[in-house]
Amino acid sequence: MSEIPPYKSPDLRSKERKLASYKRMIESLERQIEEIKGRDLPPVEEILRLVALHSDHTLIEITGRSRQRNLADLRCIFIHIAVQVFGHTLQSAATVLGRDHSTVLFSRDSYHGKVFDASFREMAITIEHNVKTGLNRQATSRKTILE
Repeated sequence: MSEIPPYKSPDLRSKERKLASYKRMIESLERQIEEIKGRDLPPVEEILRLVALHSDHTLIEITGRSRQRNLADLRCIFIHIAVQVFGHTLQSAATVLGRDHSTVLFSRDSYHGKVFDASFREMAITIEHNVKTGLNRQATSRKTILE
């Protein structure tokens, strides 16, 4: 004769379903973390160097305390490229700029509002393209050296 499963209250079944759902979510996040760890991210300092190289400003000016619009826009573009495009953390971008992560968070969020300005958008697209191209060239030359 088959055993009768013990009675489980609806509240207990609901909690078990939630627990199973949380376990699946944790497993999914762990897989995503492993994927991120496997990626070969370019150093955030190199991204900043390339942003400076493709603008009319130095690293010192970009990382300085000036609030001039053109420098603030370059910082905003750098943050977008480092965090949104390459997946660096806000903290790593903040450390390189000598800023607090909340300042970087504000700058990241303001990027989407600034993109409506044609001159900002053109500068952002050009710099992002140049940074990606510069990083691709470096990666290619590293592979050639290693071969």
